[in-house]
Amino acid sequence: MKYKFSAYKADARVVLSGNYSLVAGSAFILFLILYLFRMPFAIMMMSASSYMTIVIGIVADFIIGLLGMMMFIGLKHIHLSLARGMETSMKDLFYAFKNRSNQFVKAALFFTVIDYIFQAPRLVWAALGQYYFDLATYYLVFFLMYLVWAVAYLAVVLNHALVFELCLDHIEYTVSDALRQSRQMMKGYRTHYFWLHASFAGLYILGVVSMMIGFLWVIPYIVQTQECYYLMRINEGAQEYQKGDYFEESV
Repeated sequence: MKYKFSAYKADARVVLSGNYSLVAGSAFILFLILYLFRMPFAIMMMSASSYMTIVIGIVADFIIGLLGMMMFIGLKHIHLSLARGMETSMKDLFYAFKNRSNQFVKAALFFTVIDYIFQAPRLVWAALGQYYFDLATYYLVFFLMYLVWAVAYLAVVLNHALVFELCLDHIEYTVSDALRQSRQMMKGYRTHYFWLHASFAGLYILGVVSMMIGFLWVIPYIVQTQECYYLMRINEGAQEYQKGDYFEESV
């Protein structure tokens, strides 16, 4: 069963009411930690003078990305708990490090590896391209590589969009089980889920023009919508919408 995007978003707004300080604060801590860890290596990559420096920068960024993915699982745990009316706090941002960490590391590693399979060529180009090509060519190729990375990564992510939620909900699942179950649940829903995210394009632009400050409100809204989408897919959320105008179609 599919719902109009307004159904997921309406649920998200209800859940976030009175809880924005918690989720915005958690998101801020996550991005601040990643920024502080990544900045020294980003500076190093910009002035890279050897292949070894580039390798070190990529490896460091990979490890930081993996840690960030683990914290993102914690952020999803916070949002999922709120959607279910359960108690949670900013300490749960580190949930994946303290609970079934072996399972969550494997899940986070899957997405981080996929990310870097597509992203590594772009990182190498970003470090070396400027030394061998004029700026116009450098930025054009960089932009095209970014588009290729985004499309390829998106194709993988759409199939496995519910992996973290499934791992959080099912202690008995291996990561392979979660990947398989997500592919099954997203079959016939990938386009719907893509356009759900595309519907936030205006808010993304607002976040950018507000010098990123707006993302403190935008990111929690988007993540909470993701969790409400998951709950509706497993028939835990927004039952009142099933007979109302929010109903879109049955598959």
